[in-house]
Amino acid sequence: AGHSVTIYCLSGAAPVGSSFAVVASKPTVSAVLPDGSSPFLRVETSSVLGRLASRSRWIVGYVRNIRAWGRWAVATAGTVDVWHAHDLTGLLTVGPLVKAPARLIYDSHEIFMETGTAERLPGFLRRALSAYERRLAQRAVALITVNDHYGGVLNRRLRPRRIVFVRNC
Repeated sequence: AGHSVTIYCLSGAAPVGSSFAVVASKPTVSAVLPDGSSPFLRVETSSVLGRLASRSRWIVGYVRNIRAWGRWAVATAGTVDVWHAHDLTGLLTVGPLVKAPARLIYDSHEIFMETGTAERLPGFLRRALSAYERRLAQRAVALITVNDHYGGVLNRRLRPRRIVFVRNC
């Protein structure tokens, strides 16, 4: 449709001859990245206090990194018509920073509060993260998901303005 597309990501490069550009940069605020290294996802044999300290450090590092990365991406991109936030991590990263007239699209391939680290967070953190996801999703002009079932769950939980299905299987 005549748009230029640039993907902002942690790593990678556009294949030769691609119709899009890739700008990759890893945040350096902390060592915590959205890479599966979460202490919530592994069995720890340390004491309760040790687990609490490990998990607290991870949460603080993760939040600091995605906030820093989001600020970098938005500043680097300059004027943008549409931000396509890929998954909950993408929504948390750029969602709070998107300002009109730019538009935000939330592309949710999973029900993230039911998977991975989010599923294992303490109840009060899960509730806070769910409420924040809902608030950001409602700012988006549309939510993209993969099927009718996920669309129904996400519609009830997030109340987006519009849902679009892309059956990318």
